[in-house]
Amino acid sequence: MVGSVPNLSTLFRVSFFDFQKVQFQAVGVLLAAAANILLAWLTGLAGAATVTGIILNVLEGMIPAIILLLSGAGVARMIKADLLKEAPVSTKDAMDFLKKNLLAIICSPFVLILFIALILGLEALISVIGFIPIIGPLALAVLTIPAVIVNVVLVIIILVGSKLLPAIIAVEETRTIDTIRITYQVCKDEPLKVAFYAGMLSLIGIGIFLLPFLVFFLGLAFTCTLNWSVLYPLAMSLQCDPVQYLFLMIAGVSALIMGSLVLALPLTYFQGVYTYLYLSFKDRLVIA
Repeated sequence: MVGSVPNLSTLFRVSFFDFQKVQFQAVGVLLAAAANILLAWLTGLAGAATVTGIILNVLEGMIPAIILLLSGAGVARMIKADLLKEAPVSTKDAMDFLKKNLLAIICSPFVLILFIALILGLEALISVIGFIPIIGPLALAVLTIPAVIVNVVLVIIILVGSKLLPAIIAVEETRTIDTIRITYQVCKDEPLKVAFYAGMLSLIGIGIFLLPFLVFFLGLAFTCTLNWSVLYPLAMSLQCDPVQYLFLMIAGVSALIMGSLVLALPLTYFQGVYTYLYLSFKDRLVIA
């Protein structure tokens, strides 16, 4: 990593203090929340125990995740341009990038899961040799150290490497298999350094954003408490007039928008962290 110490001022400048990126991420959060609410409502109508309900439940988990993955990749593209001192990437440019790399962005996490499952399956298969008399236990003992190293790398890939996927695609514009290969290579080459810096920068982000989160949610809870006697009967009543329904809709949409903006702040920062990390370990980062 450049200078062996992350440049926090650069990291905050290209993520937290750039409203265009936060706005792009907030739209993704808002769309993901809307998709989740819609699919949950459809699941309730169809019945959770029905075939349709089960399919909708699966989609309820997948579609919001895909939307967040896409918005994160768009933000990573913008951050990458800033960190490499390239021409600024506009929202339109980010959308064009997402259209061009849509398949890789969506498929990479699923292929990564299959890759990890395959390795774990191979480990389980190899462990069967332990049942071979005399030779089996000896062979397993020899393979223990390599297996431990592989499993450490797998844990880091699950915790850190999965979050590097949007950054790698944003920087390299790779296809799915190449993205997985690079992810594995980065985590394998310097696993402890990747894990340390990702953890350290994430803790800094959590600490910095904890106060705004508390202020927002405490304020939201206080507001809801003051208005609960009014909002609850309106929400539960089937006899609300159009004005009351309009009031509830505006209140709900406003809460979603504000919540999306608040969530977008740490999400944009974390996307900046992993884009910064990848560029740092690839020795391509340009420090202002």
